[in-house]
Amino acid sequence: MVLAVPAALAGGLAVWLLAGLSARNSTLPRWITTFGRVVGVAQLFAFYSLPMMLLPLWTLIAALGMRSSSAGKGPEPSTTAPARR
Repeated sequence: MVLAVPAALAGGLAVWLLAGLSARNSTLPRWITTFGRVVGVAQLFAFYSLPMMLLPLWTLIAALGMRSSSAGKGPEPSTTAPARR
């Protein structure tokens, strides 16, 4: 029980930061990043264990979102041509 409080705070901060970074870089759909921000804030300010159960759910949803957003995409082609000598 003693380690649950710092773990919940660290998990909430990590989810909140990762959701913010993925929103900035557009690596996840907007609804997943919004859900991550809500989960992160709820976990930081909660006095019960329900938000701690949302952390694995968000992790699974984010992983599936990253997998589906990068499926079928290859590396970005270079827009600059090499210089000829």
